[in-house]
Amino acid sequence: MKLSAEQKEAIKAYLTNAPGNREMLESLLLATSDGRRVVFSNYTNKQFESNRLSAMAASLSGLSLTLAESCEKTGTVGGIVETEDGLIISGLITAEAQDYVLLGIFCKGIQHGMALWNFKNHQLEFKKLLSK
Repeated sequence: MKLSAEQKEAIKAYLTNAPGNREMLESLLLATSDGRRVVFSNYTNKQFESNRLSAMAASLSGLSLTLAESCEKTGTVGGIVETEDGLIISGLITAEAQDYVLLGIFCKGIQHGMALWNFKNHQLEFKKLLSK
């Protein structure tokens, strides 16, 4: 499913004005569940390869679902990669016509709870934007 021009503009506006981005969030990426980049926003000077990140985010999402099923856990919502330099959180967004993956890259020193809260808020907002 292709996003409408209205949806694309709403997503771009959200990425530009999203709360909390400058303090704790380095980047937000939205990809299709098969790994195609939809939008990418970089709030730092770091050089991210957004197409590569899209493919890896989709793979991580799929792996998280399979791992959870193997552990007999249901309702998988995403995965977290913890590094010395911050957190990387991915999560599935289910929409009517297609599923998406959201990837958030958080700065060094971020608390897990704050990052998860921030990510969940972004995930809910993207779900609304993709459902319009």
